[in-house]
Amino acid sequence: MKFSQIPSRQRGLITKGIRDSFKRDARYKRCLTNARIEVPRYKKDGGLMKVPNVYFTCNHCSRQGKQGEIQVDHIEPVIRTDEILADFTLDEYASRVFNGQVQVLCKDCHTVKSKSENKDRRAFKKSLK
Repeated sequence: MKFSQIPSRQRGLITKGIRDSFKRDARYKRCLTNARIEVPRYKKDGGLMKVPNVYFTCNHCSRQGKQGEIQVDHIEPVIRTDEILADFTLDEYASRVFNGQVQVLCKDCHTVKSKSENKDRRAFKKSLK
Protein backbone atom coordinates (compact mmCIF):
# COMPACT_ATOMS: atom_id res chain seq x y z
CA MET A 1 0.00 0.00 0.00
CA LYS A 2 1.32 3.44 -0.93
CA PHE A 3 1.49 6.25 1.62
CA SER A 4 -0.66 8.39 -0.69
CA GLN A 5 -3.56 5.98 -0.03
CA ILE A 6 -3.35 6.42 3.76
CA PRO A 7 -5.04 9.37 5.55
CA SER A 8 -2.44 11.87 6.79
CA ARG A 9 -3.10 11.35 10.52
CA GLN A 10 -2.63 7.61 10.20
CA ARG A 11 0.41 8.14 7.97
CA GLY A 12 2.11 10.05 10.80
CA LEU A 13 1.32 7.30 13.31
CA ILE A 14 2.69 4.64 10.97
CA THR A 15 5.97 6.47 10.28
CA LYS A 16 6.40 7.16 14.01
CA GLY A 17 5.83 3.48 14.80
CA ILE A 18 8.39 2.37 12.23
CA ARG A 19 11.00 4.85 13.49
CA ASP A 20 10.32 3.99 17.15
CA SER A 21 10.76 0.27 16.44
CA PHE A 22 14.08 1.07 14.74
CA LYS A 23 15.36 2.33 18.11
CA ARG A 24 15.25 -1.28 19.32
CA ASP A 25 17.19 -2.55 16.29
CA ALA A 26 20.76 -3.86 16.60
CA ARG A 27 22.07 -1.35 14.04
CA TYR A 28 20.78 1.59 16.12
CA LYS A 29 22.23 0.16 19.33
CA ARG A 30 25.57 -0.61 17.67
CA CYS A 31 25.83 3.00 16.49
CA LEU A 32 25.34 4.23 20.07
CA THR A 33 27.79 1.68 21.44
CA ASN A 34 30.49 2.77 18.97
CA ALA A 35 30.09 6.43 19.97
CA ARG A 36 29.95 5.68 23.71
CA ILE A 37 32.61 6.92 26.13
CA GLU A 38 32.61 6.07 29.83
CA VAL A 39 34.25 8.52 32.23
CA PRO A 40 34.86 7.41 35.81
CA ARG A 41 32.98 9.21 38.59
CA TYR A 42 34.51 9.85 41.99
CA LYS A 43 32.99 10.18 45.44
CA LYS A 44 33.76 13.15 47.68
CA ASP A 45 36.24 11.01 49.60
CA GLY A 46 38.11 10.20 46.37
CA GLY A 47 36.77 6.67 45.98
CA LEU A 48 35.54 5.42 42.62
CA MET A 49 31.75 5.23 42.10
CA LYS A 50 30.25 2.05 40.62
CA VAL A 51 28.49 3.73 37.69
CA PRO A 52 30.55 5.94 35.33
CA ASN A 53 29.34 9.01 33.46
CA VAL A 54 28.39 8.04 29.91
CA TYR A 55 28.95 10.38 26.96
CA PHE A 56 28.54 9.98 23.21
CA THR A 57 30.77 11.58 20.57
CA CYS A 58 29.23 13.51 17.66
CA ASN A 59 30.32 12.03 14.34
CA HIS A 60 30.53 15.49 12.74
CA CYS A 61 32.05 17.90 15.28
CA SER A 62 33.43 15.39 17.85
CA ARG A 63 31.62 17.17 20.70
CA GLN A 64 30.71 14.89 23.59
CA GLY A 65 27.19 14.87 25.00
CA LYS A 66 24.96 12.83 27.27
CA GLN A 67 22.14 10.61 25.95
CA GLY A 68 19.60 13.45 25.78
CA GLU A 69 22.02 15.73 23.92
CA ILE A 70 22.60 13.48 20.90
CA GLN A 71 20.57 12.10 17.99
CA VAL A 72 21.01 8.95 15.93
CA ASP A 73 20.63 10.14 12.34
CA HIS A 74 20.54 8.41 8.95
CA ILE A 75 23.60 9.46 6.93
CA GLU A 76 21.55 9.29 3.72
CA PRO A 77 18.05 10.67 4.44
CA VAL A 78 15.31 8.02 4.52
CA ILE A 79 13.33 10.22 2.14
CA ARG A 80 15.90 11.84 -0.13
CA THR A 81 15.47 15.51 -0.93
CA ASP A 82 14.33 14.67 -4.48
CA GLU A 83 11.58 12.26 -3.36
CA ILE A 84 8.12 12.47 -1.79
CA LEU A 85 6.86 10.17 0.98
CA ALA A 86 3.54 9.64 -0.81
CA ASP A 87 5.36 7.76 -3.60
CA PHE A 88 6.59 5.04 -1.21
CA THR A 89 4.97 1.82 -0.10
CA LEU A 90 5.08 0.90 3.58
CA ASP A 91 7.63 -1.83 2.84
CA GLU A 92 9.94 0.54 0.95
CA TYR A 93 9.83 3.10 3.77
CA ALA A 94 10.47 0.50 6.49
CA SER A 95 13.30 -1.00 4.44
CA ARG A 96 15.01 2.39 4.14
CA VAL A 97 14.62 3.11 7.86
CA PHE A 98 16.06 -0.24 8.91
CA ASN A 99 18.73 -0.65 6.21
CA GLY A 100 20.21 2.87 6.07
CA GLN A 101 23.55 3.72 7.62
CA VAL A 102 23.29 5.76 10.81
CA GLN A 103 25.54 8.09 12.77
CA VAL A 104 25.48 9.87 16.12
CA LEU A 105 25.14 13.66 15.90
CA CYS A 106 24.89 16.30 18.61
CA LYS A 107 21.62 18.26 18.55
CA ASP A 108 23.28 21.30 16.93
CA CYS A 109 24.78 19.30 14.05
CA HIS A 110 21.52 17.37 13.61
CA THR A 111 19.54 20.62 13.43
CA VAL A 112 21.85 22.07 10.76
CA LYS A 113 21.70 18.85 8.69
CA SER A 114 17.91 18.54 9.00
CA LYS A 115 17.28 22.18 8.11
CA SER A 116 19.44 21.84 5.01
CA GLU A 117 17.61 18.66 3.93
CA ASN A 118 14.19 20.20 4.58
CA LYS A 119 15.11 23.33 2.61
CA ASP A 120 16.15 21.19 -0.37
CA ARG A 121 13.00 19.06 -0.01
CA ARG A 122 10.74 22.16 -0.02
CA ALA A 123 12.52 23.48 -3.11
CA PHE A 124 11.97 20.14 -4.86
CA LYS A 125 8.25 20.09 -3.98
CA LYS A 126 7.93 23.68 -5.19
CA SER A 127 9.54 22.75 -8.52
CA LEU A 128 6.84 20.09 -9.05
CA LYS A 129 4.04 22.66 -8.98
